[in-house]
Amino acid sequence: MNDPSVSMHHSHTATPAANTSRDLATVSSSPLTSASSTQAVSPRAAPTSFIFAYGSLICPHSRALTAPSMANVQAIPVRVTHLERHFSMPTGSWTAMGVRFRRNATCVGVLLAVTKQELRRFDKRELGYDRNLLPPEHVEYLETDGKAAEQQQQMEESPPKLIWVYIQQRHVPPSIRNPIAQSYVDIILRGCLTVSEDFAKEFILTTGGWFIASGDAATYKIFDAKQPATATFDRATANGEQQQMLQVHWVNDRHDPLYIRADAAYSMRAARILDALLQLHVPLAMERRKLYGRS
Repeated sequence: MNDPSVSMHHSHTATPAANTSRDLATVSSSPLTSASSTQAVSPRAAPTSFIFAYGSLICPHSRALTAPSMANVQAIPVRVTHLERHFSMPTGSWTAMGVRFRRNATCVGVLLAVTKQELRRFDKRELGYDRNLLPPEHVEYLETDGKAAEQQQQMEESPPKLIWVYIQQRHVPPSIRNPIAQSYVDIILRGCLTVSEDFAKEFILTTGGWFIASGDAATYKIFDAKQPATATFDRATANGEQQQMLQVHWVNDRHDPLYIRADAAYSMRAARILDALLQLHVPLAMERRKLYGRS
């Protein structure tokens, strides 16, 4: 449930083996393949605020589809406290990511400097979400290098006053009708791996909704890093009865993507590497992932 003591000020409606690590670096650095990201872009206006991206917007490829002017914008990796991420936003045929306020929870993502025009574009994209202000004091900057490190230092010395986060209007867990879509997970992990493998690991382990408790969908009791059953919940920590209580609604749709902004070529190319990463951190859920189109 939301904790009113950590709610925002106001809103706007709108480690695998070494060779695997090398492969992860390769698949995360693949060039953008969308025509939208390669078209000519007008000179960019001055940014006026920041967005905290915690799902598909972590991925440069995905955000450039909505705002081509952001194709080369530097993302700043951060960890936000009192914010908890879940698969919790039904979209019609699958379930997208959402967040909710929860004391002492943490959520990794990236800060993106946006112009007024870009913000309007993302407001349209995030239909069903409200844009809320995020307190700067809840933002922890993560280690990085290059241009991102320079920008990060400036932001730490003079914290931005306007940091927006999109929070879904409804909190509904994955279901048979609206499962987690692998094509969507692939895009998010692609973005996470542009930061680091450790960042991708923390994303997986602090995301709720890989499992839900049988019979608890109405109250949305999910398993996350703050509960006895975590994202690393597996056979080593659960007896047979506990395993039977877990429901996993997750489909491998790489062959027929449910996600409108999927990159099918990337998903197929990177499938082995991404699956190895997921198998390492959510093995029981991976075992129960089904091929889309099969019961």
